[in-house]
Amino acid sequence: MFAWWGRTVYRFRYLVIGIMVALCVGSGIYGFSLGQHVTQSGFYDEGSDSVHASVVADEAYGRDTSSHIIGVYTAPEGKTVEDPAFQKEIVDSLDKLQADHPDEVLRSIGYFRSPELLDNMSDADKKHAFMSIQLKGDNDDTILNNYKKVEPDLLKLRDEGIDVQYAGLQPLANELTGTIGEDQQRAEVAAIPLVSVVLFFVFGTVVAAALPAFIGGLTILGALGIMRFAADFIPVHFFAQPVVTLIGLGIAIDYGLFIVSRFREEIAEGYDTEVAIRRTMMTSGRTVVFSAVIIVASSVPLLLFPQGFLKSITYAIIASVMLAAILSITVLAAALAILGPRVDALGVKMLLRFTAPDTIHSDPAATKTNPFAVAAMPLGLLLPPVGIAAGHLARHQIRRTQDKGAQFALIGLILGYVSMAAWVGYGLYELYRSGSVSSVIVWLLVGIAVFVFGAVLLLSIARYVPGFRKPFEWWLNWLAEKTQKTKTREEVEKGFWGKLVNRVMKRPAMFAIPIIIVMVVLVIPLGQLALGGISEKYLPPDNSVRVAQEEFDRTFPGFRTEPLTMVIQSDDGSPVTDDEIAAVRSKAMDVPGFIDPDNDPDKMWTERPYLDGASKDPSVRVIQNGLENRNDAAQKLEELRAIAPTPGVTVSVGGTPALEQDSIQSLFDKLPLMVVVLIVTTTILMFLAFGSVVLPIKAALMSALTLGSTMGILTWMFVEGHGSGLMNYTPQPLMAPMIGLIIAVIWGLSTDYEVFLVSRMVEARERGMSTAEAIRIGTATTGRLITGAALVLAVVAGAFVFSDLVMMKYLAFGLLIALLLDATVIRMFLVPAIMKMLGDDCWWAPRWMKRIQVKIGLGETHLPDERKRVVAPESDDRELVGAGTAAAPRNRPPHDPTHPAPAGPRPRPSRPLPPPGEAGATTRIPTPPRRLPAIRASATTTPPPRGSRQPVMPCATPSPVRAPGRRARRKAAPASGRSSPGSASCAASPVPALSNHRCSRRRRSPPARWAPPATTPKAPPPRSPRSRRPRLTTRPPPGPSRWPSRAMRMRPPRR
Repeated sequence: MFAWWGRTVYRFRYLVIGIMVALCVGSGIYGFSLGQHVTQSGFYDEGSDSVHASVVADEAYGRDTSSHIIGVYTAPEGKTVEDPAFQKEIVDSLDKLQADHPDEVLRSIGYFRSPELLDNMSDADKKHAFMSIQLKGDNDDTILNNYKKVEPDLLKLRDEGIDVQYAGLQPLANELTGTIGEDQQRAEVAAIPLVSVVLFFVFGTVVAAALPAFIGGLTILGALGIMRFAADFIPVHFFAQPVVTLIGLGIAIDYGLFIVSRFREEIAEGYDTEVAIRRTMMTSGRTVVFSAVIIVASSVPLLLFPQGFLKSITYAIIASVMLAAILSITVLAAALAILGPRVDALGVKMLLRFTAPDTIHSDPAATKTNPFAVAAMPLGLLLPPVGIAAGHLARHQIRRTQDKGAQFALIGLILGYVSMAAWVGYGLYELYRSGSVSSVIVWLLVGIAVFVFGAVLLLSIARYVPGFRKPFEWWLNWLAEKTQKTKTREEVEKGFWGKLVNRVMKRPAMFAIPIIIVMVVLVIPLGQLALGGISEKYLPPDNSVRVAQEEFDRTFPGFRTEPLTMVIQSDDGSPVTDDEIAAVRSKAMDVPGFIDPDNDPDKMWTERPYLDGASKDPSVRVIQNGLENRNDAAQKLEELRAIAPTPGVTVSVGGTPALEQDSIQSLFDKLPLMVVVLIVTTTILMFLAFGSVVLPIKAALMSALTLGSTMGILTWMFVEGHGSGLMNYTPQPLMAPMIGLIIAVIWGLSTDYEVFLVSRMVEARERGMSTAEAIRIGTATTGRLITGAALVLAVVAGAFVFSDLVMMKYLAFGLLIALLLDATVIRMFLVPAIMKMLGDDCWWAPRWMKRIQVKIGLGETHLPDERKRVVAPESDDRELVGAGTAAAPRNRPPHDPTHPAPAGPRPRPSRPLPPPGEAGATTRIPTPPRRLPAIRASATTTPPPRGSRQPVMPCATPSPVRAPGRRARRKAAPASGRSSPGSASCAASPVPALSNHRCSRRRRSPPARWAPPATTPKAPPPRSPRSRRPRLTTRPPPGPSRWPSRAMRMRPPRR
């Protein structure tokens, strides 16, 4: 299948690129509006009791709008909030806000509208008071969009001299979603240039490095369009956007890295472009598709969880990974088919051309000054790229025409490079000052710019300073040897990774045991794992909204925006009486840990007020109160649900703390099933791919070891707080849905690298190598690629490490740690050591499972023995064909599956020379006869199987030779049934005598080739009786046969 796909892509390469690029670009344009169609809901279990209680309470009492926006006002110096002028200023500003936004603002209530009635909405010293600004909207997304419309006018109040801070649910949600968008922009701005630099050092050429980055960009565009289309039918969480960038960009570049590397390897082995594309698709293309299936299979179990957040992330991962695989075997393969060997263009060696001495000379008698040289100076100052191009063009023309103006062109080049450096520096400074990109990323971009301009400076010095030229050229040659040169398989196996795996396999236990012990120790902190919900602490400590929310909770503890609610509902629909409410309230008062406003018990567990849109159903009554410590929510929720109401009444608990705890509980309820499905699915897929039971089990254990160690380190950092000051986050319980996401992503990536590693081992095993050789070759050939792929994905994840959102830091750090452990310690040390100790048991599977794998499995990769490019030799040192000497045949060398041998003469069995004096005393080029003689065998023979692409074999014995000056003649076949020397070679050949045999092709003998007189050869040794060929007959073999129906009989060749 993949061989057919390689041929198809090569044949329609231009059409494939045109269609796929157009689709991705159009999808990206359509997906730019995804941010306007995402939702912020989806963190809770929609089927839990808390969600049911919240829905019933909102229907009966109206949606609680009091916590939408909380404006905390501070009185000016020397005044209090009781000052009438200050109160009037606040009320007028809020009235104006409502008048300017009648469709967004519902009302504003608080201390400044009724100071006497709402005195509890100010603090004791009357320096602070707050107002509740309520927004219109039937759902969270509409309310958030309304807040974004009024936010600019709210912030203008600060410019007018009013000291106000904004807290509440909508400012918090806006900060969270806005931070996600900034993180995505940061990753797209910083990750792609940094990844391109890494790829340049991996490949050593600009073209090869640009191809995976180009596929990564197309993947982001296409995946955003797919998610935008999905948003019209299903809820898409705002967190899906950065996941598309993180997973899509990283995986696409990894796939591009593997495919480009394999294509360059096939080109280096001597295959032409079409064959190299086909072989690349049969190996790396197949592995990439299977890897994408593995990652998708690792993500699908996330759909078992009830949270819509995880469902959206699953859709984003599936869209990104599958699109990355599709683009890798379509657009990337077609681009490689167009480029061919030019994939190594614009490499490090290209820079050597710029170190050549500048041989520009102007004719003193010339009267014309090159116009481009004159224009290069002002253009270099105003438009640096144009000025640099004009300067180079001018100097190129002056070398040819010897016009004047060389010094002007040089000045224009200097001005252009200096101006470009200044503009780049100014742009980086503005980027840093805007705060949209982390300072660390800005400094990384500064480092890239310094590197580029430093290289240009060194090239200029090498061009004009002769003493500096030789060491610089030596350094460029060394760098090209390490990066640009595509090594063959034999060179790779003898390199660093081959030596490393040899050392590991010599003492496998010495490497495996310490690594396992260390990684088990890293799992120990996982026992301190704590889960919670999203809150303001997910923002940086210096975030203005977080500071305002924490200040509001400390100053007004009785008005927490996230209270627990108890919904009292009658079973028969009758009105709930005050006595029933009092009974439930008295039992709730006995539960400690709740806020006591003003130390007045009468203000605890008060009834919720009716709001707009309330049905005022008398069969439903709601009381609410706030928690003193949110970390005690699980215990307090259990105690409240244990309250036994009076008969005929049902009590359910809702509110944000209850929603979070029910979400955590549902996660733990589904987690065992998710893990089982994850392990079983990936194990079955790996068995179908590799045909072994041991390898999938070993891969599952390695992935579990990586996952456990990563989770332990993350708990040590984010829960226990190690490194929180350095990375600017607050230690706290982790959000429950992130655990499932981390498990799926790390498991998928770990299994992904296992597939790339074991695929090469299986490929070597299919060539007939031993287990030890397969382990050595597989690890040596993939070591550099897996490390480079992990480094690329680490760079992409590193762009999110500096996010302001804690859960984004958590995911990015999880990927970084997992990549560091898995791609280096696990794959390069532990896997070879474990497989060496297992030996041939690695490939074991029961026979009945083997039969299933053969029938429905993915099959094995059988690379055909294909002809390589014919490389013209530098000098032809072959001896001339003369009299008495046999011409050395130029047959194909024998196929070595591991290392194709260089072209050369193939050893042939010696046969007696013709006696002297006959026509055979001189030698000519062997010519096959026109027709295949009939074969008469005394024993039935069956032709060996031959594939549709098996090359035909030439005849092993040369045709009769002729003497100078005589016309070539073929001897008639003897009537006794014995074949002539030419036909005997065909009879003895192992290739079946069919019409596709090379000896049966009709062609004329080549023109006579004259040779010097021959020397008399020695008499041939007598033939041993054992070497006599058996008599042949035309009797067909018994049973079904592929021989022709008519027996071929001996006919004398034409004269």
